[in-house]
Amino acid sequence: MSKVYDVLTYQFAENTQGIPSNWPALLNENDSEDSLAENWIRFNSVDEYNAYVTSHSAEYEAYIAIKRLEQERLEAWGNIKTFRDERQSLGFKVGNYWFHSDEPSRIKYLGLLMMGANIPNTLMWKTMSGDFVPMTQLLAGQIFSAIAGFDSLSFIKAEQHKAAMQASNDPLSYDFSTGWPPIFGE
Repeated sequence: MSKVYDVLTYQFAENTQGIPSNWPALLNENDSEDSLAENWIRFNSVDEYNAYVTSHSAEYEAYIAIKRLEQERLEAWGNIKTFRDERQSLGFKVGNYWFHSDEPSRIKYLGLLMMGANIPNTLMWKTMSGDFVPMTQLLAGQIFSAIAGFDSLSFIKAEQHKAAMQASNDPLSYDFSTGWPPIFGE
């Protein structure tokens, strides 16, 4: 009775790691009379097994490189979106003044817009530089338009950086810090 070497493949088995279907993963030594279980390949010697691994290693490495690049692109896109979202809370300019753009301020701008002509004529609004400006229906509308434009330009720039990053062979090193709408202090 001779020994054989059975290797589990992932062609039909559950494959949560994304290993190619023809890449061997587990090696068991069995008697030659044992039946071959599903998802296994049988080799008559360790040398035959090693030759199989060698002949498929380039394919496996290429597959792993593709999976790694896909994962890096996902991570880089997450970094771009985080950068975009952080910038959107760092102020925008209307006329000569910079206004806050954090979430509570955005809600207040909506309230001002809804107030319309009912905005009290004595309402003074503090800008990011610390100056106070009289809040008017016209200024509230300008603020609302400016923030909508700022957000739109930010999303467009993020998509442009995404396209350039995805074309890169090193997405995690791609510099996405340029070309954004200006924020307070820049």
